[in-house]
Parts: sequence; structure tokens; C-alpha cells
Amino acid sequence: MDETLFTRGDLVRHKRLGYRGAVYEVEPNGKKEDSWPPSSTSLEENQETWYRILVDNAQHSCRLAEHELTKDSSRDPIKNPKLDQYFQDFENGKYQPRVI
Repeated sequence: MDETLFTRGDLVRHKRLGYRGAVYEVEPNGKKEDSWPPSSTSLEENQETWYRILVDNAQHSCRLAEHELTKDSSRDPIKNPKLDQYFQDFENGKYQPRVI
């Protein structure tokens, strides 16, 4: 299995824009599901891990590359109405993914 910097349930922060979020899906080496719109197919995108993030204090999610993210050290829960779709609990600064 490919190594990734973050896993499902981790709290992250956007390095440049500063907003927080929770990782709900990991796409190692740029592997995307068909449900996402097509994007560029650059070599960098195909080799980098991408994450789907529930954005704090928002109703949406986003898809970000690993180089755009850093660990969120606040360990505080986020607010997003979609949390219950992906996570069951928040313990020790991390969301516990729902068992599907």
C-alpha cells in the first residue's frame, strides 16, 4: 500500500489559505474515482496523493493535493453538516470513520 501523510479522520489545514478541515477520503498517487470531474493529467498530479476534505464552518468539501496541506495542531472538532455521513465519533483530536 502507498504511504500517505494523512489518513481518514485527520484534521488538516490549508498551508496557503489557512482554512481547516477533516480528511474523509484519500486518493494515493492521484487515483480519482469517476465521480469527480476530469482535471489536468500532469505527471505531478498522477504521482501525488490527493485528499477529499470536509471544510470547517462550511457546507462543502474540496479536493486538495498533499503539498497544499499541513497537520492541524488545534485538535478541535470542525463544523460541517456532512460530518455524520463519514464519521461516527471525535476522539483525541481525530474523527473516527464510519464503518461501511
